[in-house]
Formats: sequence, C-alpha cells, structure tokens
Amino acid sequence: MALSVDGSYNATDDSAGSRMILRDDKGGVIFGAYCKLFHCNKALAAELHAMLEGLKLAIDHS
Repeated sequence: MALSVDGSYNATDDSAGSRMILRDDKGGVIFGAYCKLFHCNKALAAELHAMLEGLKLAIDHS
C-alpha cells in the first residue's frame, strides 16, 4: 500500500486543510479523504495533521 498526504495552510485567512489517499499495490484507490482544519496556524501543523490522520486511516483500512 502507498499513502499520500498533503496539508495546506493559507496565512491570509488562517484556513487550513489536509487530504490523504491510500492506494493498493496495483494503484487502485482504497480510500481518499479531505479534512478542513480548525485552530491551525502554521503550514507545518497542517502537514503533520495530514500525516497523523492518514496513518490512522491507513491502519484502519489495512
């Protein structure tokens, strides 16, 4: 399986989000998800949140 994650942060309005996708060994999608983040004030925090949530979902789906 391969997990891809991305966190994004906009300093102009403090909006943030994370997205993740888990694929099987043939490239088929197992799941994809997006999450709007509240109380996020840094790009690094958005990236870390995406990794944490992605890993939790990957464990649940494997």
